[in-house]
Amino acid sequence: GLGYWLERKLSLGWLLRTYAFVLEYSLGKVPELSERIDRLAQRIAGYVEAADDDEILVVGHSLGANVAVSVLTRALAINALLFRQYKPVGLLTLGGSIPLQGLLPWARPFRDELAQLATNGDLAWVDITAPQDIASFALLNPVTVSGVALDEKAPQRPQVVSARFRELLSPETYDAATWNVFRMHFQYLMASEREALHDYLSVTTDGFRFRDRFAESQTGQD
Repeated sequence: GLGYWLERKLSLGWLLRTYAFVLEYSLGKVPELSERIDRLAQRIAGYVEAADDDEILVVGHSLGANVAVSVLTRALAINALLFRQYKPVGLLTLGGSIPLQGLLPWARPFRDELAQLATNGDLAWVDITAPQDIASFALLNPVTVSGVALDEKAPQRPQVVSARFRELLSPETYDAATWNVFRMHFQYLMASEREALHDYLSVTTDGFRFRDRFAESQTGQD
């Protein structure tokens, strides 16, 4: 009965299955995902060369943030000037659980990927999380939390931004949603009830440049 209650309230089964998948993938037991990452990296590298877009934004939510990191580092391996020579490329990670993989002792290759992106000044990388989302490492730098040492004198990357769900939802919706663990983890991708600079649909569809959008943002609290 207690297990059923915890599952219903905290979605523990989903969280445990997620962790189990990360373990298997980090040990190389999910080769089909690595192959898909390679194909997407090749597609991005080829697309950027010929694109006439104002900018290109790669988005990763939850464990998709980990995948996005690997995709961009592999795309960069295909073309070392990927972020500099062509259209501006940005990385947006939402509700990320990057340290879930980065903290594993044997995940050194993934930590190397994190370091490569975090020290590349040509890539705009913003990480958005919320304290209400217990499935993410809220308001923490996912790179340094994963054990990657960065130059303290250099700009800390990625830029960590609060999702501020309270600003996006009405008080009634917010009070009801905060009790739903699953809902809070996917709220990043859902349409909001109030317009805001950090709303996902605004970030991905309006005319404001990604690199400049969060220039004045602070980590803050929700």
